[in-house]
Amino acid sequence: MATDVARVGVWRHELATGRIHFNNPSWDMLGLAPRPDGMPLDELRQFIHPDDLPGIVAAAEQALTSSEPVDAEARYRHSDGSWRHLLTRRSLQRDDNGAPQAFLGVSLDFTEHRATLALAQQAHARTQASAQLMARASHELRTPLNAVLGLARLMVDRPDAPVDQRRRLARHILSAGERLLALVDDLLELSDAQADAGPLHAVAVNLADWAWHDAQALQPLAQARGVSLQLRTGTGQVLGDPPLLQRALYLLLNEMLRRASPGARMRLLTWAQGGVAGLRLQVQPLPLDDSALSQLFEPFAQSEQVEAGPGAEVRHTGMGLAIVRSLLQRMQGQATAQRLLGFEGGGGGIQIELSLPAADETTATADGPSPPPRADRAPPCVLYIEDNPVNALIVKELVDRRGGLVLHVATDGATGLAAAREHAPALVLLDMHLPDMDGLSVLQALRADPRTAQTPCVAVSANAVPEDIRHALEAGFADYWTKPLDFRGFLASLDRWFGPPPRA
Repeated sequence: MATDVARVGVWRHELATGRIHFNNPSWDMLGLAPRPDGMPLDELRQFIHPDDLPGIVAAAEQALTSSEPVDAEARYRHSDGSWRHLLTRRSLQRDDNGAPQAFLGVSLDFTEHRATLALAQQAHARTQASAQLMARASHELRTPLNAVLGLARLMVDRPDAPVDQRRRLARHILSAGERLLALVDDLLELSDAQADAGPLHAVAVNLADWAWHDAQALQPLAQARGVSLQLRTGTGQVLGDPPLLQRALYLLLNEMLRRASPGARMRLLTWAQGGVAGLRLQVQPLPLDDSALSQLFEPFAQSEQVEAGPGAEVRHTGMGLAIVRSLLQRMQGQATAQRLLGFEGGGGGIQIELSLPAADETTATADGPSPPPRADRAPPCVLYIEDNPVNALIVKELVDRRGGLVLHVATDGATGLAAAREHAPALVLLDMHLPDMDGLSVLQALRADPRTAQTPCVAVSANAVPEDIRHALEAGFADYWTKPLDFRGFLASLDRWFGPPPRA
């Protein structure tokens, strides 16, 4: 029959007997073998999703009094356990006396069409979200760019301006340039987090250990801000990608320390319940209206509302929590926020919750975060392999300003390998594009030599593409710093490696 070829279900429901007779495509939609005597109505109802059954019953009642066909949509359970979305149209057949005799109906399985439509809607939503993000990003980028260009023109137009005035303009240009760089970096990171690029390395991660590590690393910032940062851990492990999870935790704490006012209290709690585990961050006080709370994880939502404050880095773009949410979503997790009426003393605040699938006992476990190398009594040696003399000069000035370290500079890969063997550096900073070899080749050569195999290496490059950064970290680099260097971030990173510099 043509209906069989077209995969159209045709059926007849005898009202007197309550039995329904199907053609072959109708049986196929349920994954059942054809039955010559049909199926009782009560049995068919067992195949209909409980939430959709009232709609089917209402459609049948409407068809009893309607002169027009009645449509209904419902989910039917297939024999393989899946749910099939069927659209049915029924009309009433009457006998010679006008009494209701049977329902005649057709059914179409539009499960695949519905899935395709859902994918198309998701793609459209992503396109719309991307367009909105780019429009907002254009505005955010133009603001510091306008400052850089405008102030630079003022300096060019007034070459004879007093030194103090030119210095003031230069400081404003530097500040705007730093914000511009931060925006570009965060846009690249957000784009990478949203792209679902690259396979995830999902292992069991002990959230308590990782949260403790990040809380300790950020205690100096918390103290400078006058914020109390406490950690109360429980049990449970989550299933996540260690680099992504570490980045999400650090960004969350760093972002909320920026937003918290002096005297605020922040408390970290880990939890596990059923097949889910995660972390809760409570911040009190943190007054946010309903609109601000609902937009907390949206890009740029807080970029103009948060002051850096004492002890905070100048860099703040309003994208940190958006990146956190995207990283969690990549790992099949969630990031949510709700109002907190108070804890231990009252006062309003918020609670942010990160949740991920819980890891079972058979899942491979990630190594815990390692503490940074500590300095020996003698000043540690840092080797910088860099062919650009200006870049080398900047690092030399920064290291000299900090104190407590000895810096050696090599201008190509071969010289750098020889210097590493000679000076046994505690840390190697490595440009990724050298005249004679690339940074990955230098790293491989260092690892192949027993004298330098364990020396930590940090990539230093103008290439800020997230996928390239991830590739470098997977290849064995301990960290990846992008040019132009953020001076405060560079010095803070040295402090994490070697501890605070010696006091004069």
